[in-house]
Amino acid sequence: MNASQKDVKNSTLSKMLRLNHAIASVELRISSFMIVIASCISLYTIIVRNSGYSTADWAVDLSIALVSWAIFIGVGANFASKSHINTDFFSKMFPQRFQKGILILVNIILLFMFIFIIHYSIIATELFVKTGDKLYEMFNTPLYIVFLILPISMFIWCVHLLIDTIDIYFSSHKQGV
Repeated sequence: MNASQKDVKNSTLSKMLRLNHAIASVELRISSFMIVIASCISLYTIIVRNSGYSTADWAVDLSIALVSWAIFIGVGANFASKSHINTDFFSKMFPQRFQKGILILVNIILLFMFIFIIHYSIIATELFVKTGDKLYEMFNTPLYIVFLILPISMFIWCVHLLIDTIDIYFSSHKQGV
């Protein structure tokens, strides 16, 4: 491989890593915003109920839905920043020449597992679409909207994982590799 081919490979890899970081940054902002909104709704509900008044049930359910979305979106940001629990501790038990291969193998296994989950989460979401249940009639929001986060977030997790796997494969400056 000549110098220009290495430059193209490194340039492409750095663009992919910047894209990964940009996606994670957006995920973190969205997740944070959802948690703030859910916290405000929950605080309002607590204050109103402790004042002796009742609140609509939708406030609690909306908070739960927002926190659920925030968690799934936030995990994607953790994948990109490598803040998630990884099998690095497992790979460190092997000789250094095998560590890179083990990390790649683990990422490939995770990728297939995520694809499997995406497939079945789409099937589950389709069931909610067919039933036509509403989150609350006053919102006229279909219930499947809440469950759409699973296939969407898992797809984003796959993108993060794929970029991480490519980075591990082409990089030799990884920790312990």
